[in-house]
Amino acid sequence: MINAESSHVFSVFEISSFLKENIESNPYFSSILLKGEISNFSFSHGKHMYFSLKDEQALIKAVMFSYDNMKLNFLPKDGDEVIVRGDIKIYLKTGVYQIVVHQMEEVGTGKKLQALEALKRKLYLEGLFDENKKMKIKEIPSNIALVCAPKSAALKDLIFNINRRFPLVNIFIFPSLVQGEDAPKALINALNKAFNFKEKIDTIIVARGGGSSEDLDAFNDEKLIRFVASRPIPLISAVGHEIDLSLLDLVSDVRVSTPTAAAEKAVPNKDDILLDLDQKHNLLTKNMQNHILSLHYRLSSYKNMDFFKAPESMYIKTLARLENTKNLFIKSMKYRLDKMKGALQNYLLRLEANHPNQVLKRGYAIVEGEEKLITSVKNVKIKDTLRITLKDGTLVSEVIRKE
Repeated sequence: MINAESSHVFSVFEISSFLKENIESNPYFSSILLKGEISNFSFSHGKHMYFSLKDEQALIKAVMFSYDNMKLNFLPKDGDEVIVRGDIKIYLKTGVYQIVVHQMEEVGTGKKLQALEALKRKLYLEGLFDENKKMKIKEIPSNIALVCAPKSAALKDLIFNINRRFPLVNIFIFPSLVQGEDAPKALINALNKAFNFKEKIDTIIVARGGGSSEDLDAFNDEKLIRFVASRPIPLISAVGHEIDLSLLDLVSDVRVSTPTAAAEKAVPNKDDILLDLDQKHNLLTKNMQNHILSLHYRLSSYKNMDFFKAPESMYIKTLARLENTKNLFIKSMKYRLDKMKGALQNYLLRLEANHPNQVLKRGYAIVEGEEKLITSVKNVKIKDTLRITLKDGTLVSEVIRKE
């Protein structure tokens, strides 16, 4: 019997969402290469392609949307063996995972894609794409470096949008080739100049407009990727369009699809800053007004105090308090002295009552021998001389007998 109370019971949505999030956010499942045979091929309204890719042991569903499949130089059909590049996605409503294909080539022409996938896997395993190594883009930069083709639309777009959003930032341009065999070396040289520029660069943007996969080959160069991985400055990649994913995108700190988006990531919007300053100014003004009002109320209360309304009355009241305190002190001391005198008088009376002279007055006498008081007949011998003290004098006598 299942004990549902002893452990957490997942909903279907929870487990599907967990799988979707962890698979789709993992770079290892983005822009992967997959080889297989097409089956169940169909067009949706003559635009999107839906099919399956299979081998001898498994099958995966696939879709290639119109903006990607319109670039194909052949028409796929059932039975074709192809190599595709795409992203693994999970459709929550059905729980089905599939590959969203961005590129497709017939087997025999996909060696280049296979080599790129192998390089991607190698760099991934080495940790070059690790999210923990990503640097944070500075929120309010002072200096920004742009690495892109001179006089390009991407450069113009970046300059316009950066100045529009935050004109206080300094823009430094490091021109470079972005296409062709010499582009990787040129990009490394431009980045190196930016890294070592005399001004402290806060953010670097590498930008290029869209193009075919061949046009973006420079941004998959292993030397370039390793050089960028050792960067000392945060880097934003704005290469190609949303459907294109280069290795530079994976190694950079932030990846965007357009130069405009790169500008939005690199600098704040001055309008937002001004709005925030206005709000803080209003809040500060309100707080100061409240503080001044509070001080005004306190001052008004002070004005109504006797000390300020009639200072001499405070002096008179203080003298009266001192006089009252003095009288209380004198009264207290007199009471204590009287009490002590009464106690002392009692002690004197008790001492007088117990004085030997008082005893003698009552008819008693003090009998002394030669060296000590006589308190017993046993202490006296016949013919001993005794001194007998009475209340009014002393007698000297001789003992003639004892009774």
